[in-house]
Amino acid sequence: MRIFLLSFVFVTAAVGAFERVQPVSNAPESEMAWERTPGYDSGSEAATEDSSVRGTFLGFDRSPGVRVTPDISSLSYMVVDPHTGFEILAHNADEPRPPASLVKIMTAFVVAEKLAQNEVQLQQEVKISRNALAATGSRMFVQPNRAVTLDQLLFGMIVSSGNDAAIAIAEHISGSEKEFVNLMNQQAQLLGMRDCYFINSSGFPDPQMNCSLRSLMILCKELILRHPSFYKRYFDVRSFRYNGITQRNRNQLLFWAPREVDGIKTGNTEAAGFNVIVSAIREYRLIVGVMGARTAYLRATDAAKLLNHVYVYYKRYVHYRGGETISHIRVWKGDKNKIAVGLAHNLYTTLPYRKREDFTTRIKIPRVIRAPIAKNEVIGELVLTFKDGEVLSRPLIALEEVKPAGAILNAWHELLIFLGS
Repeated sequence: MRIFLLSFVFVTAAVGAFERVQPVSNAPESEMAWERTPGYDSGSEAATEDSSVRGTFLGFDRSPGVRVTPDISSLSYMVVDPHTGFEILAHNADEPRPPASLVKIMTAFVVAEKLAQNEVQLQQEVKISRNALAATGSRMFVQPNRAVTLDQLLFGMIVSSGNDAAIAIAEHISGSEKEFVNLMNQQAQLLGMRDCYFINSSGFPDPQMNCSLRSLMILCKELILRHPSFYKRYFDVRSFRYNGITQRNRNQLLFWAPREVDGIKTGNTEAAGFNVIVSAIREYRLIVGVMGARTAYLRATDAAKLLNHVYVYYKRYVHYRGGETISHIRVWKGDKNKIAVGLAHNLYTTLPYRKREDFTTRIKIPRVIRAPIAKNEVIGELVLTFKDGEVLSRPLIALEEVKPAGAILNAWHELLIFLGS
C-alpha cells in the first residue's frame, strides 16, 4: 500500500509536465537525441518470460482469494496476452471510436513492413513537403530546408506524436498521403481489423475515421510479435530532441513504471477524449488499451489499474508443450498401427489463478486415418473447452512418420475398414 500511495503522489505531481513541449535552450540546432526507458531488450521471446530484470510496478499478494474488477472510467477498455491470444478483459471493445494519434501505430506498422522487405532504409533523407509543413496539432517541428532521415521522422512521429512527421513519412513511402492511406487500409484488412477505416496517416480528426479498440489491439499485437526490434527501438523511448526542442513521450506509464512498460502510444482529440494502448512485461507480456478517458491522468491510471489487476489475479499456463505426445491414435494401411500425435508449438492460456483445470480436452480426428503420413502432418484438431464456454483449438500433428504397408496388409486393412463402415 505504501508503494501504491507513493506511485500516485508522483503521478499527481508529474502528469501536467508530460503533455507539453519543453524547449532546450542550450541544444545545438542540428542536434537529435532520445532518452530510452531503462531495462533490457524485450523484443525476444526469452525476454518476455523473464520478470526478474524489469521488477514490479506495484507489489501485491500473488494469489488473492477474491477477484474484484477494477473501477474503470474510460468508455472502452481491453486486456490481451499477445502470445497466448487470450482476451482477458474487455468492455465496449467492438464499438468504433475516434482513434486520434493511435492511427500512427498503423503508419509505423506499414513502415516496419517496408523495412523488413528492404523497400526503404532508415537513413534515407526525406523531402519535407508544404503539406507536411502545414500540419497542425502535435508536431515534430521539421523545417523545409533541413535534411531529415526516415529514422528521425519515426522518432518524431512515435515519441513526439508529430503530425508533420507522419505526413512526411507517408509521402516518402507512397508519393502521396492518399496512396499511403490505401496501404494502411489494405493492411487493416489483412490483419482482420474489421472495424477500422483510415482517412489519414496522422490521426487528425475526421468524422469518417473510426476504429474499435479490438482492431487496434490486433494491430499492436502484430507489431510487437512481427517486428520486435522495430518496436523496441521506437516505442520504448521517453523523450526525443530535434531542432533544439525536447518533447517527452505522452505515454505516462513509461515514466511511472519504466522497468515494466515499454510502449505503445497515446492519442487525444476533443472528439476522441484520451486514448492509450500500453504494453508491459512482468512475468509475461500484456497489452492494455483504453479509449475515451476524460483526462490524460485518467487514461494512464485506468491502464495502470488494468495491468495490476491482471498481473495479480491471472497467470499464464503451459498446457501442452510442442513436440510432446498427447495421445496415440489408430492408423490403417501403414507399417505402424498407432501413431503419436501432439502440437507443433507450446499451448499457453492466460487464466485466473487456480483455474488451470477448469476445462476439458477433446481430440477431433477423421474416423479413418490411412498411411502414408508424414512427420508434422496435420491430421486433426485439439480442442480445449472452458467452463465459461470459450473454446480454444490448435492443429494436431503427427509426431512420427508412417510408411505404407505391404500389399497383403494393405488389402486386409481396406477390408476391415469396409466391414467397419
